[in-house]
Amino acid sequence: MLTPMMAAYVLQPMGERKEPGWLAMYMHWAAWALRHRIKITLAAVGFTIASFVLVGYLPTGFIPPDDLSQTQVTVTLPPGSTFSQTFAAAEQAREIVGKNRM
Repeated sequence: MLTPMMAAYVLQPMGERKEPGWLAMYMHWAAWALRHRIKITLAAVGFTIASFVLVGYLPTGFIPPDDLSQTQVTVTLPPGSTFSQTFAAAEQAREIVGKNRM
């Protein structure tokens, strides 16, 4: 839907249109590529294979590992526990986690 709308604003009648300077070079390259289809196809296949082979030589992945330096602890107490019991269980969990820090 966007292409026809933009074409109505951008395209000009054929008689008034001036060709851009880069179009001659592009047409030359396109004509050469069409005359040498086998070479172009082999080059594309070669680049594709080479890119898959070279992935093994990357030192790291594309996404770095997550390290948020956080520890999450869940403390579950039976229903009806008092605030002091909950506080004592949380303190005990904090002490256990504190002993395992590096």
